[in-house]
Amino acid sequence: MGQRTRDTDAYILMQFAAKVKHLTAVKPTPTVQAEMSELGLPYLRKLQANGHDLQTCADLMRASLGLQSRPVGK
Repeated sequence: MGQRTRDTDAYILMQFAAKVKHLTAVKPTPTVQAEMSELGLPYLRKLQANGHDLQTCADLMRASLGLQSRPVGK
């Protein structure tokens, strides 16, 4: 049986980008970054459940927002 659409990486990333869109238009202050982390955590967990490591999840999430990848924790 195939993967349900809402569990695919593309769907998860689309939902993540829509959820944090309002944060991408403001200066990335520590408060904004904290909110981005809080809002993004459920999507990160879903990507991890699909078999991705933390760095790949971060890269995919940043790419979905049109941002360049960077090492996790930097």
